[in-house]
Amino acid sequence: MSKQILPAELAEIVVGLLVQPDLLGELDSAEKHQAFMLDIGQAVADHCGGIINQVSLPDSDQGGYLSSEYTSPYLSVSPDASLPSLNKNVWRYYDQEGWEEAALEITPCDAVNSVRMMLQNLLCRPDTEEADDQHRYFYCTFVEINGEYEYTCHFLMHCFKDDDPDELLESLILKFREGGVIMRDFAYVDYPGGTAAKIREMLPISLLDFQTMKKYLSVL
Repeated sequence: MSKQILPAELAEIVVGLLVQPDLLGELDSAEKHQAFMLDIGQAVADHCGGIINQVSLPDSDQGGYLSSEYTSPYLSVSPDASLPSLNKNVWRYYDQEGWEEAALEITPCDAVNSVRMMLQNLLCRPDTEEADDQHRYFYCTFVEINGEYEYTCHFLMHCFKDDDPDELLESLILKFREGGVIMRDFAYVDYPGGTAAKIREMLPISLLDFQTMKKYLSVL
């Protein structure tokens, strides 16, 4: 009978091979590890976009391979038309100084930290997370428009299980600035003074993610 591997279990294997392959007794040379890293990067790009250029050698060989960021290799990724957009893709939360030639929307450090911690928590969940049947939690963003400029706002939202999260989010954005008016079936909100806002996303998150991310983001 074959082994049945869950997504989280496969993620454990990939993380182990990338970060500390000796735990699994595999990829016992820098060349093997870098070849695997290149293949994983290419798999991500094949499904999510981007061009994989190469795996660059570590900046230093002092202290042992993979012992720090300076003794670890780097995956070089360039943008191309296969990305869903320059400002919303799987690579956006990493190396904020990369792709400087592209007109990128700047992602606030708090948002970068909170999303990365949420991803890292995916493999750190306790076997039985405390049940919370009375509450729901969301990671939300919306875009504030002021003339030709657009600014993305990131925040967390908490509501009770019987609340309508869409209605709550509408209410929060309407109150973001005094005098907000819903336009075009909530396609956007107009505020006095020529500014406006439009919703980008509302993602359900776990209690553990909420507790982690609220260290960096406001809760509304």
